[in-house]
Amino acid sequence: MEWFKSFLYDKKSQVILFSSTAIALYGYDQGMMSLINTNKNYLSTMGIPEDDPQVGVIVSVYYLGCAVGAVLFSWLADKYGRKPALFGCLAIASLGNLIMFVSGLGYSRGALAVIYLGRVIMGLGVGGVDSVVPVYSSELASDGARGKALAQEFQSNIFGLNMAFAINLIATVTLGKSNEWAWRIPIITMQIYPLSMLLIFERLPESPRWFVYHDRHEDAQKSLEAIMGKEDGKKVLDELAESAKQESGDNVGYFDMFTPGHPQFHPTMITVMGQVNQALTGYGAVSVYGPQIFELLGYPTRTSEYLTQANYISYFILMTFAWILIDAVGRRTLLLWGSAILSICFFLLTLFGGLVMNSNKLRFPDAAAAIPGVITLFIATGAFGIGWLSPVWLIPTEIYPTTARAQGTAISVIIWGLANFTVTLITPLLFNNLKFWLFLVFAATNTFAGVWTWLYTPESGGRSFQENQAFFEAAADQRSWRVSRVKKGFLANFFVAAHERQPTPSYRNSQSIVKMNVFKSLFKEAGVKNVITLFHSPSNPASMRVHTILKQAAAARQAHATEDQASSTGKNPSSSQQDFELDIVVDPPTSDQLNSILEYLGPSHASNVVEGASGSGDALKKFSASKSAFQRPVTVDWNNGRAVAGDNESEILKLLNELPKST
Repeated sequence: MEWFKSFLYDKKSQVILFSSTAIALYGYDQGMMSLINTNKNYLSTMGIPEDDPQVGVIVSVYYLGCAVGAVLFSWLADKYGRKPALFGCLAIASLGNLIMFVSGLGYSRGALAVIYLGRVIMGLGVGGVDSVVPVYSSELASDGARGKALAQEFQSNIFGLNMAFAINLIATVTLGKSNEWAWRIPIITMQIYPLSMLLIFERLPESPRWFVYHDRHEDAQKSLEAIMGKEDGKKVLDELAESAKQESGDNVGYFDMFTPGHPQFHPTMITVMGQVNQALTGYGAVSVYGPQIFELLGYPTRTSEYLTQANYISYFILMTFAWILIDAVGRRTLLLWGSAILSICFFLLTLFGGLVMNSNKLRFPDAAAAIPGVITLFIATGAFGIGWLSPVWLIPTEIYPTTARAQGTAISVIIWGLANFTVTLITPLLFNNLKFWLFLVFAATNTFAGVWTWLYTPESGGRSFQENQAFFEAAADQRSWRVSRVKKGFLANFFVAAHERQPTPSYRNSQSIVKMNVFKSLFKEAGVKNVITLFHSPSNPASMRVHTILKQAAAARQAHATEDQASSTGKNPSSSQQDFELDIVVDPPTSDQLNSILEYLGPSHASNVVEGASGSGDALKKFSASKSAFQRPVTVDWNNGRAVAGDNESEILKLLNELPKST
């Protein structure tokens, strides 16, 4: 009992509970419509037959409302705060749900128009929830736990899906498919979510990041202390203030984010393609039309409904692995594994569905294909939940500066809404025309999603918001979006990274530098650039100065190299510039690397690299005790055994000017 009380009064717990309930609201709607669509009284009240395209349109217009709601409430969240925006979301969602409930209640004329209106209004509210809640919860979570926090919230999304379908199923079995209340009860039950959230609303802290960016530092400190305690709260407040200083004056609009060349265009395209690819996995269709999919595998209607419920329960349980793995292995890894498993599963479902539908011709027993088909669909559902449900919502909350984070998350919801509008609209038509071949379409789209992710989606987990911004700056400098080296990445392509002539920049685990140098030494590829490593902290002004110096130097040398090549004829050009590749590393070095750096600098400079060190031996000892003792910036030329600690521009330029000429 004491544990329960402490849980209820703990601010972190309150935020998680609120955010989880909000995301469950979104899941509830998906499960709510799945059996309502086949209720005979509902169809007759709306005046449409079961195979009418409007059945799909009623479902899908909700997603258009979500797209508009995302823009509206993200603007409100930036202007008035995350909490006021969330209050508006809940009120609008509740109103839309009530309108749906009363559609055709005691009248029939105009019922269809009312249900459309209710769906759109509820979409406005839920779209706002989907846009604001991920931003709100990520801004109150620590850098290393953002993924777990959001994945736990999305597990509650599946709880909402389960709850809605279970209420639907119980009402349908108990009252029958022709009973009016078999479809009205699941609709009105949704009111539990907004009403319960409003009960704890006043206890929630506002986002400290929002306070800081509106020059309300005292309020930010109170909010941080409520979440983290006094000591940690003060430390984080200083970091937020520094971040706000660096990002001040950057007014980012939606038009800017879709303008090629703008700093936020690259992260916006990652956001857009993440949601497009999630829709192409096909699981929006599985959530809404689950029973029909099991019918494709040869099961009768009622059995298909029970199997759908079992699939959703399995989905909920397997989502536990999502919040266990998302911070441990990274967002990118989960996306890639998810795509691979989904592609295989949908290919197998095509095979099993074809065998079931042609079992009489082939004299093949239905159960021999239907049972493995069910198992495969359960596996696919779990793979989607672990791999694709949370990461595409989490990444947009991590890759934008504060001045664009609400807009970025809103864009994520807009694309989610438009993509799911399209998928849920055409899915009934595809079911009717393609039958089991629809699974092959999903196998292909999942393959595409995996390839795109492999090429262009960076790892955003385990880094601060500022460190993720620095990644995109480096990518812009190299004029390439191709991801070739990813911290904690899945199948990180270090061979390509070592040998590409213009490799894509990224913030990497410092241990990968050793691998890269080994490959360069082994293969001796002509034209491989010198490598300069900057151990960097984006929140450190001195480190940012060095970052700028090195970027400008790299750009100047690249420009000279291009001019030299253009002016050379007949012979292989030999650049007069010392071209180099810039590696930005946000991790501290390994002990071996630190030992090398200390050798390059000499023992008298040990205190410049490790705080309070009296010599090389003492520096290694202090570093071993605490990696945070390492002081950035440190610029290192590994190939030629030189280093510069600090932001002395003349020393850094001297190091660059003494680089061996590229061949």
